[in-house]
Amino acid sequence: MLGKLMAFAVVALLFAVSVNASSPTQINAFQNGNIIKLVYYDNFTCFPAPYTIYSNSNESINASSVTACEYGSSIGVNTSGGIPRWSIIPTFAGLSVYGYTAYGSTPQGYATYNGQVIPTTCGAGQTSKVCIHRPMYIYSPVISAIEHAINISNGMYGLPEGVLPNPTRDVVVSPKKNGSVSRSYDVRVWVFDPNIFPNSTTGKCTQVVPSSLGDPTAHCLNSTAALQAAIRTNDTAVPVINANNIFWKIANRPETQIAIVTAVEVQSNSTEPQFAVQLSDDINISNTNMFIYSFVGNGNQTIPTTTIPQEQQYPDVSSTLIPAALIIMTVVAAWYLARGKLWGAKKVRRK
Repeated sequence: MLGKLMAFAVVALLFAVSVNASSPTQINAFQNGNIIKLVYYDNFTCFPAPYTIYSNSNESINASSVTACEYGSSIGVNTSGGIPRWSIIPTFAGLSVYGYTAYGSTPQGYATYNGQVIPTTCGAGQTSKVCIHRPMYIYSPVISAIEHAINISNGMYGLPEGVLPNPTRDVVVSPKKNGSVSRSYDVRVWVFDPNIFPNSTTGKCTQVVPSSLGDPTAHCLNSTAALQAAIRTNDTAVPVINANNIFWKIANRPETQIAIVTAVEVQSNSTEPQFAVQLSDDINISNTNMFIYSFVGNGNQTIPTTTIPQEQQYPDVSSTLIPAALIIMTVVAAWYLARGKLWGAKKVRRK
């Protein structure tokens, strides 16, 4: 009996390991002006926790019940050994980027602008087109500032204050990433110029709104070079295009084509930390706490098998050993109790 029980326990252990093992997912992304295949492993890491980054504020502590992932921070995140990877978000489309139809999103989770759908590689976090290798929800004091600006002080859609779905987005990959598996950190980019948001299928841009620039689509966001140019290029049409855009107002009304936003804590008499939104022109700045392992491949390339260490979110193989071991110990203890082997208990013999 004990032998059969132990055999069952071993099978349970192996099953626990197998269902939590890494499984890669392939998506389209932009690199050096081309569409490439970016292979993600489902495990991602969000570390350190938002309440650590944001001085244990009540808001960030409440947010941790929903997500461990944040954006806006430029401190407290160790990017050593990592390569930046940029999530370009069509914020010119306003709150529809969060996937709620009440704000103009499609039911699939794509943003809309001037009545046109903006198909992206990843839909918003809680919708059918979400990328499974990304967190569903994300926290930021910047989101909280957006909520307050539209007179919402206790969170939206039943979520804690400062938490909303991961917005719809495309991905730009560093030219340094090659066929080997490497660790990347996520940089969020707010795009305010619709003329430079690339088509997710072709990677090309089309002028859709007026521009003060001689070549409105010159900085089409399909490469890091375009990102670097766009973050330093003013287009006087941007304020006109975004006059009623809450993202643009929270970002301090920039004229640049894109913006990278960070939340900086400021002195306040309040016991709750206060934050100011700050812009950076460094496209490599870390403004999230999210990391992921991935590599650049193609449709015919074999996806490498690798063991990826994890700290949070999706557990790695080794982290399943502890709960599985507890299950085994519980089963064995129950068997011994049934036989009266523990705590000096003796089985009554029948005559």
